[in-house]
Amino acid sequence: MRARFEQVRSHLAGSQFLRKFLQTFSTRVLVMAIGMVTSIIVTRILGPEGRGAFALAMATGAVGVQLGNLGLHTANIFYAAKDPAKTPSLLGNTLLVGLGMGAVMGVGVFGALTWWPDLAPMTPTLLMTVMIWIPFGLVHLLLQNLLLGVHAVSIYNRNERLFSGSIFFLVAVAAVMGRVAVEVVVAFNLLATVLVVVTAVRHLIHHYGGAPRIDLGMLKGQLPYGLKSWLGSLVGFLLLRIDLFMINLLLDTTQAGLYAVAVAMGDLLFMVPSVMITLFFPEVTSKPDRISKWRILRRLLLVFSVMMIGLCLVAGLLAEPVLNLLYGDAFLPSAPAFLILLATVFGRSIIGLLAGFIGSFDIPRSGPLFGVALLLVNYWLNLQLIPLMGIEGAALTSVVCIIFQVAYNAFYVFLLVRFPNYVIRW
Repeated sequence: MRARFEQVRSHLAGSQFLRKFLQTFSTRVLVMAIGMVTSIIVTRILGPEGRGAFALAMATGAVGVQLGNLGLHTANIFYAAKDPAKTPSLLGNTLLVGLGMGAVMGVGVFGALTWWPDLAPMTPTLLMTVMIWIPFGLVHLLLQNLLLGVHAVSIYNRNERLFSGSIFFLVAVAAVMGRVAVEVVVAFNLLATVLVVVTAVRHLIHHYGGAPRIDLGMLKGQLPYGLKSWLGSLVGFLLLRIDLFMINLLLDTTQAGLYAVAVAMGDLLFMVPSVMITLFFPEVTSKPDRISKWRILRRLLLVFSVMMIGLCLVAGLLAEPVLNLLYGDAFLPSAPAFLILLATVFGRSIIGLLAGFIGSFDIPRSGPLFGVALLLVNYWLNLQLIPLMGIEGAALTSVVCIIFQVAYNAFYVFLLVRFPNYVIRW
């Protein structure tokens, strides 16, 4: 096993994929550090209740982005990686769908929370800011994935640094002036998002074929693949975020703030595999045959499984002292939930690779149906476990759902590898 691991490591050492990984990983480390400092400043000033309100506001906006992207974030990578000459049309369609669907989702979120304010309580100013953020957040998502599709990894990383750096600068200035509030921090996220969108559009226009062109024919071709990805991603996103809303409904905002910190710590740890997953999909999509795709997947599964087991063990041992150091003793009750969520961090790493491999062929039609069934299981388990176990019950529910997702994706990988003529349908 050790010899095999060394062989894989030696092969990766000279690869272009590794260079992209290291470049992106270093950016993520910087972004993580900036984000952690920003989060600490915001959390210490706002406290558990304010931190919970901020988390709910951003989660609400993110739901709007997930509902409105129609899967084009994945389709942009898929089509751009296969033919970069289509970039102007992909850019035009990105702006059309991003701004158009984003506006629809923003109005929808506004109407839903006006009708049912207890789901995510917000002031009118905060709700309006979230509504405006959704279209730009959607365009931001689609543009970043388009950059990955044309292999503009350095520009993708530059935008990541620009986004987090801008928010940190604005929050730091507001903290010095004593003006930090939930509405202010969400507005800073909006400003940073707009800045990155403008930067990305300018780069794509200048380097990839000129002004954007709306191509409805191409958009029609993207939608079948994109919609399957959208439905799967939507369900996956809801599985990750529904816990927060249910904790807020079944417990209170303070408990939601504690759980949000546990989730945020898990997301920080997920940085390492997320870099690999981000780069893996365009890389494996560009490969011409099934054997070469499988070889890449097998190597990365081996290397990163070993790495993530080590990282999760270390994170578990350091959970309480790190929480106390970074967030203060008020957030120590987040530690048990974080320890449980470590299993989901590892599981999400495996799922990301397996799903990327499957998506380089096509996306199973059964994915959305499986996801809806899993969402119902998640909802039922949360109803049972949150009243009994608190936020630890929500974390345990996430672990159960992750296990089902790993098994589902592993089944399709087995079919693709074991049967050379297998074509993904259901």
